[in-house]
Amino acid sequence: MRVYAPTTAVATAALLLATLTGAPPAAADGGPDSGPRVKVSHGDPYAECTIGAVSPDSVVYPGTEVEPYLSVDPRDTKRVVTVFQQDRWSDGGARGL
Repeated sequence: MRVYAPTTAVATAALLLATLTGAPPAAADGGPDSGPRVKVSHGDPYAECTIGAVSPDSVVYPGTEVEPYLSVDPRDTKRVVTVFQQDRWSDGGARGL
């Protein structure tokens, strides 16, 4: 299959333009309009949990929060969903999401 240079250049320019203009800037620094911080979880809900050990040698790391994911509703940027693994096991998995 032969690819023509002008077609590739136009497609690349269109993708670059869409990427630069279509994504709103992120407010990661919690700018002046972000409001006060709110505590959304209290303590470790999995502190007494023993589920998840794959082997007798498994070690749990309580209080760890790994593999965070964040999703923002494009129609309402105030709607944000976050997920992370809590209390990670040494051989994979976690006590909760």
